Amino acid sequence: LDSGNQFEMSDHENESYSEEEEITDLSNPTVVLKYKTAADIVNKALQGVLSQCTAGKQISDICAFGDLLIEKQCAEIFKNKDMEKGIAFPTCVSVNDVVCNYSPFPSDSKTLEAGDVVKVDMGCHIDGYVAMAANTVIIPSEKMEEARKTEINDLMAAAYLMGEVCQRMIKPGNTNVQVSEALSTICKAYDVNMLQGILMHQMKRFVIDGNKVILSCNCDTDRVDECTFEPNEVYQVDIALTKGDGKTRAIGDRTTVFRRNV
Repeated sequence: LDSGNQFEMSDHENESYSEEEEITDLSNPTVVLKYKTAADIVNKALQGVLSQCTAGKQISDICAFGDLLIEKQCAEIFKNKDMEKGIAFPTCVSVNDVVCNYSPFPSDSKTLEAGDVVKVDMGCHIDGYVAMAANTVIIPSEKMEEARKTEINDLMAAAYLMGEVCQRMIKPGNTNVQVSEALSTICKAYDVNMLQGILMHQMKRFVIDGNKVILSCNCDTDRVDECTFEPNEVYQVDIALTKGDGKTRAIGDRTTVFRRNV
């Protein structure tokens, strides 16, 4: 101190000064463990849900089954720790032209039929560290036309390739614009379109839609700020493709998926 006077901190100030700030990114091995544990749980749950996607099954029953798989697995881990864990995103089973977020009450539920294109997505968290998983399956049908089979094959192949590209390009030093341009190139090669409004977000503790965003659809209606990927960040890769023009609309069904205000 310039004055040479001596000062003593209060007990409260001393405690605050000595406490280390909690590290919540991937530089903390404990955080990595929680992400990996959540990922293991949600991947196992996803396989269980996909096995239930057969003709005649009620979608509400499948969604409830997926949520139960996550909750049961979470109940078996970190039993001695006082932490939140469980469902980060409810199981959604969206069929055909429904893009996402379909997790109906039994009274509103539909039944899966042969030939349906079924998109499943779900999420698990351990102490707020979220792992998301999604996949698309086709309910087998002997009556499916060859033209429809070809369209579905193009969409599946393009989506798989986009996932591989994102895995390689979302790394420190690259930008969200570079990823968007690469995805656009794949769309042109396979003659498919990304759906409008589908964004890939940075994820943080208890947050699945952070401020850093990757725009998957190069259309006039969607705009995001350019950003550079940094070490120890986590991103959600969300890919939705169509053979149509990519425009979406609200269908008016009852909303059942809500976002927690942390």
